[in-house]
Amino acid sequence: HEGPVNIVKFSPDARFIASGGSDAKLMIWSIQKKRCEDIVCCNANGDITDIVWVSLQPNALSLIFACADGTIHIMNSSLEEFKHIRTINGFAGPVEKIDFDPFQQRLAAVGEGELKVWDVKIDCKFLSCTNGLNADVDLGSISLHATKLSTEFIAKTVHFFDQGRGILVGFLESHRM
Repeated sequence: HEGPVNIVKFSPDARFIASGGSDAKLMIWSIQKKRCEDIVCCNANGDITDIVWVSLQPNALSLIFACADGTIHIMNSSLEEFKHIRTINGFAGPVEKIDFDPFQQRLAAVGEGELKVWDVKIDCKFLSCTNGLNADVDLGSISLHATKLSTEFIAKTVHFFDQGRGILVGFLESHRM
């Protein structure tokens, strides 16, 4: 990377490391070969803000990463070659955090004080959006637990729990002036 590294994640099978930086590059490293296998340049998308390794198909590895321009990108791998398959236009501003629910194949993303959820197995169908929440709410089959979704806070974590039946969002106060 040419600048700060924002996020580093190991693949579940421990074959790869993915790193994303402020240089708008996603780099995929082979642990066994000790070298960079692929570089995805996202100059038009800005910083790489988060990365999640997932399994969208049996015995296949996929990578989902988020960018500062509000887009989320999905890549599939076949024999150590990664191919971009989809872009989701999630937010007008930066995507702060993402998580994947392996039970229901859903993607959750937080940005600009909003939580958005997509069904990845059905052509990335948009499911729901919430903002300005102060209490636990029911989003159909998903229960959201957040103290407040607001632009006054920066999302630091988003996690599915209880086999995908709940989403937990953690925030840090921004103290903006």
